[in-house]
Amino acid sequence: MNTPREPLEVLSAFIDNEKFDPDDLGRSLAVPGGRELLYDLLAIREIVAVDADGVGSEPRRRLFPRGWLAVAALVLVLVGAFAAGRATAPRGIDETAPAPTRIEGVANGLVSVPGPSCHAPAA
Repeated sequence: MNTPREPLEVLSAFIDNEKFDPDDLGRSLAVPGGRELLYDLLAIREIVAVDADGVGSEPRRRLFPRGWLAVAALVLVLVGAFAAGRATAPRGIDETAPAPTRIEGVANGLVSVPGPSCHAPAA
């Protein structure tokens, strides 16, 4: 037969689904504080399992959330479009009014433009 093991080893093997001798488990639970040790090991295992799954811990925050990345992409597109428009705009456009080619007369506050549809006021 196997030599009896320490209660902590037997209870740990029981919790971890490892091989153990049922007689050793009975002796480990019969010693003073054996059942309390089992409860403590179960509680520790539950805490460790929750932390390993990430269920009990705080959610990790992303360094750059997706919303900020979308805003940054939009700003980048707008700045790029503005720069492209400035780079392709024609240069050297004269924005002054052109010189007049003919001058029409003004009489009595009315502009007279000669032509078939114009009726000059009678003087």
